[in-house]
Amino acid sequence: MHWPLPTDYISVIEQPSRCFYDADLQSCEPESIPQTSLGHNFWYAQGNFGLVFKLNHRASQKSWAVKCFTRGISQLRKRYKRLAVHLRRIRRTCPYFVEFEYLEKGIQVDNSWYPIVKMEWVQGQTLDEWVKECLQSTDGP
Repeated sequence: MHWPLPTDYISVIEQPSRCFYDADLQSCEPESIPQTSLGHNFWYAQGNFGLVFKLNHRASQKSWAVKCFTRGISQLRKRYKRLAVHLRRIRRTCPYFVEFEYLEKGIQVDNSWYPIVKMEWVQGQTLDEWVKECLQSTDGP
């Protein structure tokens, strides 16, 4: 499978009502930020396998994190299904994980549908920020 480039996702995410299959995401807007030097005015983070966008629902106070993949992962659907089952099982004893949905028909780019991961947005310190803070601390984690 040929995966969209980050710039492909960035170009379609500006119109959620046209690019997402999921009704909740169609009713969202990307999180606004001051315009970047690249001309974008919404928040996203880029990682090893894709981009994560923050989308805010127009009618409610709910926000979503949406991961869009830029390269293939072996058995992607199966991996996310197993992860979801495992996290549901341990949620009672470890409430730190957010539930998510793997949506096979997630986002449309150039008339093709690609999978996404949708989860409720949680405000907090990111993992890389926490690691950096721990490395700088003399007390450790």
